[in-house]
Amino acid sequence: YSNYYAKGAAVTCGLNDTDITIVNCTVYGNRSIYDANHNGFNCGYATNCIIVGHPNTDVYNIKALVNCFWQEDMVTHGQTDPSLALAVNCIHGHGLDPRLDVAPTNGVLAVRVTSRSPCRNAGLAFDWMTNAVDLAGSPRICGKAPDIGAFEYPIERQATFMIVR
Repeated sequence: YSNYYAKGAAVTCGLNDTDITIVNCTVYGNRSIYDANHNGFNCGYATNCIIVGHPNTDVYNIKALVNCFWQEDMVTHGQTDPSLALAVNCIHGHGLDPRLDVAPTNGVLAVRVTSRSPCRNAGLAFDWMTNAVDLAGSPRICGKAPDIGAFEYPIERQATFMIVR
């Protein structure tokens, strides 16, 4: 969240290097020190990730996105990006508010979904998530399905109504 880097993308690899794979990550609001021509995620694969808030593009030169939310890509900038090869069950939210809450949690600046976010309960469930926790220590699955991104929205408590006569 909001780190500054020299150039390129917040999450990237060299031209002939091994592609990067990220799972249950949130890449949000990163900036370049030198110019405005930079991206959020470049070169690789992402699953259950939120990639938003980058001045140029959120995703560029991606091999595959699965269950991800992003807003800006090269196509939305009027350029064709043939390398944005595969997007499966994703939310391409150009102009769609991801409804994120940015607040410190346990000393970590958390970028988590709100109760009305399209990323809530929209992730893919994997076997390893059964007893796993998110970055804040909450269960990885707190609803019908995991949330897209690095943090789970907390379980909502349901009220009990009692009528006494």
